[in-house]
Amino acid sequence: MFGEGKSGFVYPFRYTYFIDKSSAEGEPVEVLFSVPKKFHKRANKRNLLKRRTREAYRLNREPLRVKLEDSGKQLDLALVYSTKD
Repeated sequence: MFGEGKSGFVYPFRYTYFIDKSSAEGEPVEVLFSVPKKFHKRANKRNLLKRRTREAYRLNREPLRVKLEDSGKQLDLALVYSTKD
């Protein structure tokens, strides 16, 4: 995904994604959440940011999932929290 995928930055996340048109097996969306130790040294702060991000994704994932199921594509997505805020 990181070698072949496309990437960009939307504050405060750096994102990388790869759309696989050939495989329609399993879940249509796979998401990776990461908060680097470089920006947040304390594990409890990193875990809090990951929990909040996962919850926001969980509450808003259905439209993306439906669209990908209809098209028969699979999306691999990585969200990396990239600020010290």
